[in-house]
Amino acid sequence: MSRKKTSEMTFSLSSMSKGGRAAVARSRSIDHQLDEERERREKEVQTLILGSPGAGKSTFLKQLRLQFGDGFPGPERQTYHDQILQNVATGLVHLIEHMERIGLKFQSPEMKKLAADFKRKHPRISIVTLINKFKEADEKAEKICPATTKAELTKRLSSLDVYKPDVPSVEDMHTLWADPAIQMCYERRHKFETDRLSSSSEYFLLHIGRICCPDYLPSIQDILLIRWPTLGVQEHQFVMDYRLYRMIDVAGQRSLRKKWIHFFDEAAAVIFFVSLAEFDEALEEDPTVVSISRELFRTPLVAHLMIVAVVVVFVVVVVVVFVVVVIVVVVVVVVVVVVVVVVMIMIVVVVVEGGEGRG
Repeated sequence: MSRKKTSEMTFSLSSMSKGGRAAVARSRSIDHQLDEERERREKEVQTLILGSPGAGKSTFLKQLRLQFGDGFPGPERQTYHDQILQNVATGLVHLIEHMERIGLKFQSPEMKKLAADFKRKHPRISIVTLINKFKEADEKAEKICPATTKAELTKRLSSLDVYKPDVPSVEDMHTLWADPAIQMCYERRHKFETDRLSSSSEYFLLHIGRICCPDYLPSIQDILLIRWPTLGVQEHQFVMDYRLYRMIDVAGQRSLRKKWIHFFDEAAAVIFFVSLAEFDEALEEDPTVVSISRELFRTPLVAHLMIVAVVVVFVVVVVVVFVVVVIVVVVVVVVVVVVVVVVMIMIVVVVVEGGEGRG
């Protein structure tokens, strides 16, 4: 009986020993995975790209891709063809809408009908309409997947294409652009006040002959100047100096900025874009707010999760504005120097005259 108990105890100890070794092996494996994860995170930098619409966020990311990524291979460049055509159509519709406001009319009934049909088929899509579509998709997704985190949900929604305009006719665009009334309206675009023609629309309109060619392939410059609304979240990865940089480009529209907060958890830095060219332009979604209002920058900064993040303000400056500022500074410095010299001369004269009077 005692031998049986002894053998059972020996068997039990042997089993416990194997279990202990397995537990130690599992613990070491977990530690190794944690070390690898920590090393990976140390080499990974997540940066948020924020700012008002049209400030150059997407253009900046495209330039990073050209510098540190795979660039834009020929087959992929072709995928931007429809977006460029839509940019041209947007510019033409913009001109058509402003013709009546500045007193211009088409000379022929055929051109008037063509312009009306083109405007009806390819209206300028309001950013408010796009935001509402995105919000509807957001609310439906939250009901379906209530346990999904806000950050993951927004990333999933970014893959939904809520902006699918019809591809405009190349022949119609070429005909409209060649019309004298459209050309005259373009020459008077400075009268559009706050609803101005964007720089990208101007660029594509001036290159409409090349764009309308049957064998047209978008150039790198064309791709950089595309203006396309970002409503969801676009993530781009670049390797620089042996570090992986994850750039998170989120929607710039004011009503969607509350979603920024969900991406601050792991953000090491925030690059906030501001366009000084829009100093007197209103937000499309709220005409009472200036595009570079400090509220657009203050909102993310007041978030408590921003304490650990580095904020970099990336200002897109028009060269002319920069030159004017430099000239003003130089003039001010010269004036100050002249005033100081004049004051010193007057003091010397007073001192000399005073000395002669006492003599």
